[in-house]
Amino acid sequence: MKYLSNFYFQGLNQASKVLNELYDFRKTVAAMGQTNELDSVDQHIHAVEGISLLIRRSSLLWEDFEVLRDTVTKATLRNVGLILDHYTKYFILSTPRTDLERAQALSMKSLQIGPMLPFDTMLYGLPLDQRLIVAKATSIYYYKQYESITVVRSTRKKIQNSLKIGLISYDFNDHPTTHLIEGIFKYIREFRTNHIETVKASYYQQIVLYVYAYGADDQSYFRKMLETTSDYFFDIVGLSHFEAFDLIHNQHQIDALFDMQIHTLGNRLELTALRPAPVIINYLVFPGTSGSTFFDYVVADRIVVPAEAALFYTERLLYLPPTYQVSYYSEDIFALRFPTDLSVSADKTISHSTMTFEFLRDAIFDRRNQLRV
Repeated sequence: MKYLSNFYFQGLNQASKVLNELYDFRKTVAAMGQTNELDSVDQHIHAVEGISLLIRRSSLLWEDFEVLRDTVTKATLRNVGLILDHYTKYFILSTPRTDLERAQALSMKSLQIGPMLPFDTMLYGLPLDQRLIVAKATSIYYYKQYESITVVRSTRKKIQNSLKIGLISYDFNDHPTTHLIEGIFKYIREFRTNHIETVKASYYQQIVLYVYAYGADDQSYFRKMLETTSDYFFDIVGLSHFEAFDLIHNQHQIDALFDMQIHTLGNRLELTALRPAPVIINYLVFPGTSGSTFFDYVVADRIVVPAEAALFYTERLLYLPPTYQVSYYSEDIFALRFPTDLSVSADKTISHSTMTFEFLRDAIFDRRNQLRV
C-alpha cells in the first residue's frame, strides 16, 4: 500500500510539473490539490515544490491567481505552524541546558519551510499578521542556530567623532540596488571635498563608509564605482560567515551595519545573525519585517509601512521623509521626470533621499554608545 501511495504521489507531482510547463494553471492547482488527501507530510511538502515559479507565471497572466494563492498560503501556514510549535516547545516552555540539548532543539530536519517565503508574502498581499509569522518561522528555521553561537568579540575602541557605517549586499554590481545607492557615495564625497566649511560636510567627515560585497564581480561600471567612491571596499565572497564576522566586528569595528539583502536571493543572514555590529539595520531592498531578533531597525516611510503596522514588525521603525528609497538619476532623466524647482545637489542627486546617513546619525550614535564594551 505504501508503494502504491508513493507511486500515486509521484504521478500527481509529475503531472503538475508538466501542466505547469504548459501554462495550464487550473489543472496544475487541481493536481496539487489532490495531494492534500495524502497522509504523508513529506509528500504534501514535495507536492508544492517549485511553486514560486508557478506563482510568478500565473500572476503575470492573472489566471486562477486567487485559487493558487490560497493553496500555497494554506501549505505555507501549515509548515510555519509546525516550526513555531517546535520553537515554543523547546525554547519558550523549556530551556536547553547543554550544548547537545540546544543542538537537538535547533535541529529542524524533520520540518520544512515554505513554499511561500517572506518576500512572496509581500508580493502577493498576505495580511500583516501572516507576513510576520512567516518571517519569524523563516528566521528561526534558518538562522536561530547562528544567534546561539558564541563568537570571539574583541574590545571595541571608542573613537570620538567617527561613525563607521557598513553596507553589505549580494548585489553590489550591475543591479538595481547599486543603481539606486550610487548617488549616496558621490554625494558624500562631493560634500567632503567642495563644501568643507558647511554643517553637512562636518557630518560627512565623521562618516567612514565600508562596503562588503559577496556577490559576483561582473567588472561593470557600477561595481568599479563602488570600489572607488567608498572609503573601503571588501570582497568577502571567499570568507566564511565567521571570518566575515571577525573582519567586520573585530578588525573594522563597524558601528552600524546596513544589510541590503534580508529575505531576498543571495542573503547571508547567517552572518548578520552573529551580530557583527552593535546596530543592525534593514535597508532598501526588503521593507518588510525580518521576523528576527538580530535586526534593530528597519528604514521605511509612512506609505510603505504605516505607523499602525509597527505591531507586525520585530524591528523598530526609522522613518525617512517623504520616502525611504534613495534614488539617483542622470541629468537627462532628471530633467524629464522632475520639476526644476526641486532642490538637488550638483550631481543631480535628490536631496531628501541622500540625507539618509545624516537622518540616522543621532540614532546610531545613541545606540552605539549604549552597546559599547
